[in-house]
Parts: sequence; C-alpha cells; structure tokens
Amino acid sequence: MTRERWGTFSVIDHKDTSAFIPEVLLYDRLVIPVPYNEKDRQRWATEGWDPDLLDKRLETLGDLAVPSKWDEVQQQAFAQRMENFRLDAKNIVELPYQVTRMILADRTESSVPTRH
Repeated sequence: MTRERWGTFSVIDHKDTSAFIPEVLLYDRLVIPVPYNEKDRQRWATEGWDPDLLDKRLETLGDLAVPSKWDEVQQQAFAQRMENFRLDAKNIVELPYQVTRMILADRTESSVPTRH
C-alpha cells in the first residue's frame, strides 16, 4: 500500500491559484486552516485572507481537503513561535558583535597588547 503524502497550508495559501494548483497535484491530502467561528471568519476577511474564496476551494477539493480550525490555541502557539523566531533573528543580527566580544574576552593577559 502506498503511503499518502499530506501537505499543510497557511491561512493565505488558498489565495494564490498559480501556487496552490501544483500543491493540489502533489499531495494526497491537504490540511488547510479555516476560521473557527463567525467572529474569526470576519477577522479573516478584515485581514484579507478571503474566507469566501477558501469556502469555494474547500468545496472544489472535497475529500482531498482536511479543514483544520485555526483556533485560539493554534493562534497562541503561532504567536509564541513567531516571538521565538524574532528573538533568534535579533540574536543573528547581533551575533557578529557578540563573537567579537567573546574573542576579546578569551584572550589571556599575556596576549593583550600593552599601551605605551
């Protein structure tokens, strides 16, 4: 038996037809986030994520699509992960300066040039 190949999508991936169609052909199942209630659906519309187009895509895809409610728990996990990425990015930008400090701190007294 062949293993199914599953793909996962973001809240905007359904909007770009030219990118979405190849994914549909590549995967056996598509896990697609959907608003978890009417208030969230309105938030999606305000954000420009086009929940009406998403509904059309889900209808067209039928059993190929696996809707996954993008609820508050997942949104909090997203926010935490994004904060971790922001901190990592900040550290990457500052890393060369920190490495310079570390190299200077690792010098022994005998290797530090004296001022004349």
